[in-house]
Amino acid sequence: MRRITASGASETTLGDELMQAASLFRGAAAVAAEEIGMARAEESTARQFRSWAKAPDPELAADIRTMVPVFHDRERNKTKVWALLGWSTHNLEVEFATPPAARVLQGNVRLDFVPETRPIAYPVLAETYVSRLMDGDEFRAHCDQYRTRAEILRHL
Repeated sequence: MRRITASGASETTLGDELMQAASLFRGAAAVAAEEIGMARAEESTARQFRSWAKAPDPELAADIRTMVPVFHDRERNKTKVWALLGWSTHNLEVEFATPPAARVLQGNVRLDFVPETRPIAYPVLAETYVSRLMDGDEFRAHCDQYRTRAEILRHL
């Protein structure tokens, strides 16, 4: 069995893709454990994950703006859609309420548990009613034209 993409059937079987995804998750877990000092990651596992994390995946970089019909209201002659309008970022502030206790067994290590701010990406979604469904290309052009969430929804 092969997954269907916008350009047709995937060259890789679904089973192989699932095995690759499981391998990447194992690599992510191993690298995360190593980075917090739990256990040393196996070199090949860590290298595979770090290589994947640096290389952009064309499918993940694709423009995913779209509208998905949820149901049609016959009385109002409108269709409720879930619209994925794009991506936005927000700063995530992280700090310990109570810094963890740590004991260094070897070496001279300085541990600083300081607050950090990191940008995180999140999808911009909307649920609305439309008189007419748009295909992906038409909806992306609509989003490009009206640019902000409020304007995109106002002109649907």
